[in-house]
Amino acid sequence: MVTVETVMCVLMPFLFRQYCTKRTTWFFLVISLSLSTMLHLTLVFTTEITVHPLAIKEHSLPERNSTCWFIQNMYLFIVRSSNAYEVIQKVYYWIQTTVAIIIPTVAMLVCSILIVKQFTFKELGEAFSQRRKCVIRMTVATTVSHLLLEGPATLTHAAVALKGASSSEHHYMMCVLNNAINILSIVNATIPFFVFLLCNEQFRHMTAMYLKAHLQTDSARKKTYLSQAGMRCSRVSRMETERSFVETRLLSKASNM
Repeated sequence: MVTVETVMCVLMPFLFRQYCTKRTTWFFLVISLSLSTMLHLTLVFTTEITVHPLAIKEHSLPERNSTCWFIQNMYLFIVRSSNAYEVIQKVYYWIQTTVAIIIPTVAMLVCSILIVKQFTFKELGEAFSQRRKCVIRMTVATTVSHLLLEGPATLTHAAVALKGASSSEHHYMMCVLNNAINILSIVNATIPFFVFLLCNEQFRHMTAMYLKAHLQTDSARKKTYLSQAGMRCSRVSRMETERSFVETRLLSKASNM
C-alpha cells in the first residue's frame, strides 16, 4: 500500500492529495484486518491439536529414597480426519500464497518500475535530483528486500497446498526450510523501518522526537516533543534557531544590566 501511495504521489499528485488521506488508510487497514481474520479462521475449524506420549522416564530421588515417573508428550497440530477438511486447507494455502505473496510482489514490481521510469526518463531539473535518487533508492530497496525475504515462502506454501499440511511426504528439510522462511518474513517486516530511517530525514526526526518524548518524565516537555514530531525538520530547526537567538539576546541584555 505504501508503494502504491508513492506511485500516486509521483504520477498523480492531485489524486494523491484527494484519496490518500488518514481516513482512507484506516479504511484499508480495517478491511485488510477483517479479511485476514476471516481467512485464518479456517484453521480453527479444519485443524485440531492431538497429544501423543513419547516415552515414560524414571527419575530417582536419592534424598528421599524413592523414584518418580513422568511422561513426555508430543503435541501435533493436524488436519481433522475428513477429506473435506483437507480440501479446505489446500484452498486456504493457495489463497494465502496468492493474496499474501504473489499479488503484493507483482504490485510492488509494477509500481517500482513506474517510479523508476518516471524519475529516470523525465527531466525534472537538478534541484529535484536528490529527491529523485532518494525515492528510487527507497523503492528499490523495499522491493528487493520483499523479493529476497518473502519470495521463498512461495515454495513451502505451494508444497503444503499440493500435498497437504499433514502429509507424510514432507521431508525433514521442509520443516527446516519453513522455520528459516518464517525468520526471513520477520526480518522483512522490519526492513521498511530501517530503510526509511536511513533515507528519510523527516522520519529520522519524527523517530527521535518520539523517543525523546517517551524518555521524558516532565509532562510539559513530553507534549513539546510530541508536537515537534509532526512538524517538518526545516520548521523545527528554524524554531530552534529563533529560540537560541532570543536566548542569546536575553543573556546579552542581562549581562549589560
